[in-house]
Amino acid sequence: MSEDPSNKRRFPRVRIPMLVQYRTSPLEPFQTDYASDISEGGIFLSNHQPMTPGTVMFLQFVTRDGMHLISAEARVVHGRGEGGQGMQFVKLDPADHNALHALVERVLKTQQHG
Repeated sequence: MSEDPSNKRRFPRVRIPMLVQYRTSPLEPFQTDYASDISEGGIFLSNHQPMTPGTVMFLQFVTRDGMHLISAEARVVHGRGEGGQGMQFVKLDPADHNALHALVERVLKTQQHG
C-alpha cells in the first residue's frame, strides 16, 4: 500500500468482490448486490440504486473463506451515481470486527507477497 498524503482513509482498503445482502429497514426484504472493496471502517457496495448520503443500511455478508457471517449497520457516506455507494460501518459486533480485520490482513499479506 502506498502512502498517499491525499488519502484520508483510516483503514487500508482491499478489493474483494463479495455478495452482500442489505436493506434500509428491518421490515423490508433484503436486496443483494456485490461489494467491490472493503476495510475495517466501511464497504463500497456496487449497486445501481443511488441512496442518499446519511441513509443507514443493515448489511450481511459471508467472508470469502465462508467461516463468518458478518452483520453490520452502515451509513451511506457518498455515492457514485449509478455506480454504487461508499458506506461507513456504524455498528459492528466485536466478533464481526475481528473477522473483518483478519480478512483484510490476509488479503493485504497476499498482495504484498503475491
